[in-house]
Amino acid sequence: MEENHPRVMVGAPTSDAHDYIIDRYLKNLANFTYPNFDIALVDTSENEWNKIKELKFIEYLRLEPSKNVFDTLAKARNILIDYVLNGNYEYFFMLDTDTIPPADSIERLMSYQKDIVGFLNYCGQGAAKKPIVLKSGNFVKHGKRGMDWATQEDIDKMNGLTKVWATSVGSLLVHRKVFEAGVRFRNTPLMATGEDIWFMMEANSAGFEFWLDPYPVVHDSRIKPNAARELCDHISKVVVEKKVTKVELSGRVKRLELIIANLVGNLKKQGVLKDGV
Repeated sequence: MEENHPRVMVGAPTSDAHDYIIDRYLKNLANFTYPNFDIALVDTSENEWNKIKELKFIEYLRLEPSKNVFDTLAKARNILIDYVLNGNYEYFFMLDTDTIPPADSIERLMSYQKDIVGFLNYCGQGAAKKPIVLKSGNFVKHGKRGMDWATQEDIDKMNGLTKVWATSVGSLLVHRKVFEAGVRFRNTPLMATGEDIWFMMEANSAGFEFWLDPYPVVHDSRIKPNAARELCDHISKVVVEKKVTKVELSGRVKRLELIIANLVGNLKKQGVLKDGV
């Protein structure tokens, strides 16, 4: 079975904030048609979530949450990556617990024979949703703040599997070679940017490509930001202006350049990048 069906680990960070959907999530996994996968969930609740801890068919992993949600998520996702590597899994199907994909998800994504490939996810609540697809890694576009997001119009023009700069880690199949190359999730105190962005940057820097199957999976997010959990400890009380001066924008770009320089330096130390690349 393993020769024809490589081992896959399905997993995600979770918490009791997902109590509204966890039963539906697990029931959907029970209907998966792929014959060789395991499930691991990292509980980041304030207190141990007994509802999933006592389940016999999943690997329960525990992480005490920090005030910085990005720091918590980065650590939780990296715990799962270590679990994949130590458990000799060939693929990691990152599947957030508010995401309900089709039953044949694993074999469908695996059939593309790509190192990183995922379904179309959306972010936001209610009608305020946008595709989680990035056209480039630019943090500043046309002199304005904001990532280079694909629009729904861009998505509608896609005809099947499409190469993109990056797509959501909410339903993403990743081959272990990506992790063996040292690609991980990170959090930086310098920018209030999600831990997934750094995974995307490192994967691209290491020469891996993101591919998107534009099939829209069900994404039922009802989690609202928790004011008691600061996104970034040092900027929790800072009010972000709607307009930014050129001087301030230049300073932010320079800080980003330093971050990227440090990132490239770390990748070179790990042997992922070589001088001159």
